[in-house]
Amino acid sequence: MKLLINIVATIYAVAALSLGYSSPNNAIVVPDSYIPDPISSELSGSLTNRESNFVFAKSQSKQETLLHLNNSNNSPDFKLLSGNESAVDESNVIIDSGSGNQYFNLSGSANTNFDGFNFGSFECTDTFILNGAQQKTHKCGDHNISYSELNYSIESTGTSHSSFSFEEIFFNTDLTSSNYCNGTSVDQNWQTSGAGINILNGLGPGIYELQVYTRTEHENSSGSISPDLFISNFGNNFTATFTVVDNTLPTASNPAAVNVQCASDIPAVDTDVVSDEADNCSGAITVAHVSDVSDGNSNPEVITRTYSVTDLAGNSINVTQTITVDDTTNPS
Repeated sequence: MKLLINIVATIYAVAALSLGYSSPNNAIVVPDSYIPDPISSELSGSLTNRESNFVFAKSQSKQETLLHLNNSNNSPDFKLLSGNESAVDESNVIIDSGSGNQYFNLSGSANTNFDGFNFGSFECTDTFILNGAQQKTHKCGDHNISYSELNYSIESTGTSHSSFSFEEIFFNTDLTSSNYCNGTSVDQNWQTSGAGINILNGLGPGIYELQVYTRTEHENSSGSISPDLFISNFGNNFTATFTVVDNTLPTASNPAAVNVQCASDIPAVDTDVVSDEADNCSGAITVAHVSDVSDGNSNPEVITRTYSVTDLAGNSINVTQTITVDDTTNPS
């Protein structure tokens, strides 16, 4: 097996060098087209892509880690592992879109793929919650996963995702032993499922993207830190879409009534008298004067002043202010 691995390393190193690719940190840097699918037949087993950062080859006797894909510089590079490094074997993002937590595949699981998924339409006050992520990992001997996080960004479609927030993914439990390593190997579950991040918070009507990736740190008992493990869709991140709609009318109270003695005392139009306008979605609400309509009487004359209240989606209501002109003062 070791001889075969050395031969494979040599073949891909030569291929990389012949194409002008460098080898930083002793990594064999190759383009995507050089993912070594032919290795599977050489090992009398099948090659399985379990997640974005690792390529596994399954031999007749056990599954061995052959190649590590390092996405830290957003470009694929491969290096042969010693068979004693920890890894992320499965990654899921956890979303509640109104019917409880659902697990969406980022890499390695049989769940619905998150990347390319359209979650549909939501009113601004609907439930659409990013609750965290799950990472299924294995640790090898004294080489251990030490930290993991989910990174996320929400932007309008067509807008660059330049800023990401993060939520820590916490260690949950040890699972069973496995044979991923040349020695003791323990499967683990890392999971955060109640983060409560309101995806719709602050959003107005429009089409949006939710973009995510995970980052995991691993090290050995001496504190020697290995390169971070990124589940990041080869540096492109995983992207799902959703639409925010607003079919709900804004709200506002009728302004306080006004009583004056003379027509000359009728107050000028003032949209600020509508002071408690609100909407279920964020964004500016426009208050505008519509009309003043008299009842045609005199002493008292009742004027109905109407204002419109309109949200960003064009939903609109009218509120009215009553102005009564009633001269009750005797002449002098």
